[in-house]
Amino acid sequence: MESLHNIAGSSYPPFVHDAIHDVESLLWVLVRLCLIRNGPGINTRREELDKNSPLFVPKLQHLILRLFKGSVEEIETAKTDLHSQWLSFEEKVIVHFHPYFDPLKPLVLRWWNTLIIGYRYRADKFYNIHSHILRIIDDAIDRIKTVPDDYEAKQAELDRRKQRKENRLATYRPPGPNDASHTHLIYLNP
Repeated sequence: MESLHNIAGSSYPPFVHDAIHDVESLLWVLVRLCLIRNGPGINTRREELDKNSPLFVPKLQHLILRLFKGSVEEIETAKTDLHSQWLSFEEKVIVHFHPYFDPLKPLVLRWWNTLIIGYRYRADKFYNIHSHILRIIDDAIDRIKTVPDDYEAKQAELDRRKQRKENRLATYRPPGPNDASHTHLIYLNP
């Protein structure tokens, strides 16, 4: 698909990469993390994306494929559709964020709306996009700091992750002297 800026006779000016494109790229990085992860750390890929999991959500996988893993043309089409139907961003994308990232939903929505205004009107938001996005991020940080900390839920999640790590590491540990599973091995002396 050819950019609207490059079509002969187009009313759009020739495409020039600008700051707003950098800021939009950063937004897409954040969106992707909120869609495919279930929190911070390693081994936090959402079970809803595993076809073998009973929690598998085909609609979520399809969204990720369209926005991030398709051909350049497919990704461009998906994002162009979102730009043209920008009010649907919340119901088509943000709604699929993992619950861990719920506090980031208002940030992402404000960021998206600011980008759309910048693109549509090439107004002040377009030329000062970095300062607008930094202000939105600062506001979000202040708001997130005021969210009550659920210590028990956080501790339960940390314990779950620790147990998961231990289970995975156990696969690679040699059996101990009290481990009955090593008795069937025969050690030959060369």
